[in-house]
Amino acid sequence: MSERGEHAHEGSSHRIRGRDEELSVLTGRLARTRAGAGSVVLVEGPPGIGKSRLLEEATSMARRAGLRVARGDADEADQVAPLACLLGALHSGSPPLLTAERLLALDPRPDQRYWLLQELEALLEEAALREPLMLVIDDVQWADAASLLALRMLAPQLAPVPILWLLAVRSPAVGADLRSTLARLFDAGAVHLALRPLSARAVSELAADRLRAEADPRLLRLAGHSGGNPFLLVELLDGLQEEGMVRVEDGRAEVLDERLPTRVREGMRDRLAGLSTEAGEAVQLAAVLGRRFSVDRLAVVSGSSPPALLGPVAELMRADLVTEVDGRLMFSHDLVREAVLETIPASMRVALQRHAAQVLLTTGASVVDVAPLLLASAGPGDVAAIATLRAAAEELAATQPAAAADITARALGLARDDDPQRGALVAETVLRLHAAGRPREATALAAREFQRALPPRQEAEVRLNLSVMFSRSPGERAEDNRRALALDGLPDGLRAQHLVRLTHNLATSGHYQEARRVAGIAEDAVREAGQAGTEPALRTAVAVLEYADEHYERVIEIIDALTAGRHAGPEDPRFDVAAAWRCEARAVLGRLDVALAETGVRLAAAEREGRAWAVHIWLAWRGRLLFQAGRLDDARAHLEAAFAMDEVGGANVANSAGLLAFGRIGLHSGDDAQVRTALRLGAERVDQRLPSMRQPLAWLRALDAAARGDPGRALEYLATGDDEEPGNGLPSLPRDITDDAHLVRIVLAAGNEALAVEAVERAERRSTDHPGIATMAAVAAHGRGLLDRDLDALAAAAAHYRSGGHPLALASALEDAGVRAAAEGRRPDAVQWLGEALETYVRLGATWDAGRSRGRLRELGVRRRIGSPRRSRAGWSGLTESELRVARLAARGLTNRQIGERLFLSPHTVSSHLRHTFTKLEISSRIELARMAGQHEPAKT
Repeated sequence: MSERGEHAHEGSSHRIRGRDEELSVLTGRLARTRAGAGSVVLVEGPPGIGKSRLLEEATSMARRAGLRVARGDADEADQVAPLACLLGALHSGSPPLLTAERLLALDPRPDQRYWLLQELEALLEEAALREPLMLVIDDVQWADAASLLALRMLAPQLAPVPILWLLAVRSPAVGADLRSTLARLFDAGAVHLALRPLSARAVSELAADRLRAEADPRLLRLAGHSGGNPFLLVELLDGLQEEGMVRVEDGRAEVLDERLPTRVREGMRDRLAGLSTEAGEAVQLAAVLGRRFSVDRLAVVSGSSPPALLGPVAELMRADLVTEVDGRLMFSHDLVREAVLETIPASMRVALQRHAAQVLLTTGASVVDVAPLLLASAGPGDVAAIATLRAAAEELAATQPAAAADITARALGLARDDDPQRGALVAETVLRLHAAGRPREATALAAREFQRALPPRQEAEVRLNLSVMFSRSPGERAEDNRRALALDGLPDGLRAQHLVRLTHNLATSGHYQEARRVAGIAEDAVREAGQAGTEPALRTAVAVLEYADEHYERVIEIIDALTAGRHAGPEDPRFDVAAAWRCEARAVLGRLDVALAETGVRLAAAEREGRAWAVHIWLAWRGRLLFQAGRLDDARAHLEAAFAMDEVGGANVANSAGLLAFGRIGLHSGDDAQVRTALRLGAERVDQRLPSMRQPLAWLRALDAAARGDPGRALEYLATGDDEEPGNGLPSLPRDITDDAHLVRIVLAAGNEALAVEAVERAERRSTDHPGIATMAAVAAHGRGLLDRDLDALAAAAAHYRSGGHPLALASALEDAGVRAAAEGRRPDAVQWLGEALETYVRLGATWDAGRSRGRLRELGVRRRIGSPRRSRAGWSGLTESELRVARLAARGLTNRQIGERLFLSPHTVSSHLRHTFTKLEISSRIELARMAGQHEPAKT
């Protein structure tokens, strides 16, 4: 609750006392914002400590400094309204940042949440680029889940633009969502202002302001009873004045009686006793209704009318118990409302809350509006309350899944074990918890309840929904299918659906043998049950198995047949997962350009249509293919954009494969921090119990160990697989066939020739099975050349790679050929091959590999100075071509969205490029970027 009671007493005309250090920090942050850089300041403290007063002072400072200010306040009663406090802030002011028309056009549904945030990001960026902005939100502890998500996503994302986010939160922070948000903001560099009690000097100054005279020692000693809490101090001083216990003469205030004033000494119960009966009852009913309330609602609950409340409300305002803000009544302070509630016996309080809920419902109030009252007053077995809460949750589910999940969970807690609706409640709660991004909580609840409550069919239906939720690990999803299939009396159609999903989940887990066995059973079950609607999912699962078996042409045939005749264009969202595997198959078959083109089309479609999960998948998939194509900077930007969407991502194959590619980019570019980040994220986000998830992380660790000169340790990482994993620990889902050559080099260095022979023979079989595929022939020759120390084979590998579209693999083969030639004393050939490898590495930005190649040339007495677009890793000359394109447009004042539209990039990808640009240039704002661009870029005439 905010501290506006302090405003009512003290007023903004008084100078703020005891906060010089905090005001100095805010002055610095405002100057930083005016200079073009963003920042976050979090003000934290207990009730009454002066958070809201500090925000008000900061607002005045910002306006004097020329910043535009938008302010909002979170409200306990608005926790079920998505983005209530943030949208309230954007709609404040004159003119508002967000007009009424644009506000109504926003879509708050969960499946549009990602795009709603994108819209808000673009709005804030546009506004801040026109003039610096301060966005103030008070009482963040009451913010709804969607607003908290927006804060932890938008504030870091908009760091390069001049926005000062000023947030106030009550301490201690409670709630996992709030703690997660604060942690994210602090990780992103938020400044923490923890307000402490006022010093003795500040207490003296505030007393002088309030009394318009210097307080004598006795009065100051009495003021010490406030504990340095500004609200309580003002209450004490006002009480002394009201009761004539202070005399002011000649600029000095003396206390006449050192007793505490009645309003402080006797507490709220005695303060209410001094009110008329009508005013006392009104304020107690108002406290039951919440922090804010309308006269109309108070009249309905009290059985009165607005005219009859005119006198009582005026009396409450004179007593500083309530005040009016923005046309609504509210308690002058949270402490006041809590104290009023404490004057009502607990049993009576519950009865009043229930009475208020019933009366409001009968007069047409929304079930959502009365849900807080029911949650506070309902008891075990309260059937009517449970029904109303379920209705409220249903109403909220489309726009506020977190609130809907909490309400349904509370309703479930009220239901008795023998309640016939308990099973349906469990199903609703599980699904809504997952929709709210709390899959572990949903799974734990389901595990508890399945054993005692749900009939088999209901349990199976819940488990079916759980098994298609891609934010969960495919292993967890498969376990839901297994448990459902073990239930008695399962209808044939439901059984067929579970078998299909089990096939897919097993396949994407990397458990191919079991998946193949289940696939046959699933096909029979689908046919017998007439479940034609499950055919696409089954065909996709079969395609995954064909991919694992390296039947790449068959993968393409299956997916093409799946989409044929279904009016499925290249952007059809129904087949995103299937299309991803078709792209992978095409890439392996040497059509990397075609695969990249399709990923670009599908990514653009997903962004345009607001399908956040698909955007995440296609960013990761496309980033991985860009890496294979040697476009390291673009690949990194796409992958960083995918990882930034952790709110919609999950423990899926795209994530694990993307993390591997991200780490490998770090290895090639010599960015050890990036490698460590990939390994850390892999450990946090990847289910390492599953082969498909474990393999990419193990392979990255092996490559890292090999790069550090420890092939023995690398071999240990590769030996962690099981017999079912093809490729001796190499990632198989998806697969980069050029990995076989790297594997041969590593195991030979570790002294394991048998494993090298196995890898070479596998590559040669693949090439034989797919004649005419240049990359496959190149990998086979590359591996054979390393194994047999055959220079001709290595030269042949390089020749094949030239037409295969894998420039990093080409450079690697050229380097290996150069090393082999040098070992055979063929210095001119060695210099030629190593020189070409070096040129390729430099062109691609593979600085680590380039440094290694230079070292090999120096050993041959050759020093190469090759011009590079990135001679430095810092400064303007260190920017990549992609970063330069983005930086030039940003320097011209284009927003991330406008840049993305111009360059056909995701706004997240643009943001990633800008972050790297700012780091290299050692700047923090677009104003600085524009200045540097003017210095380094020729003026266009």
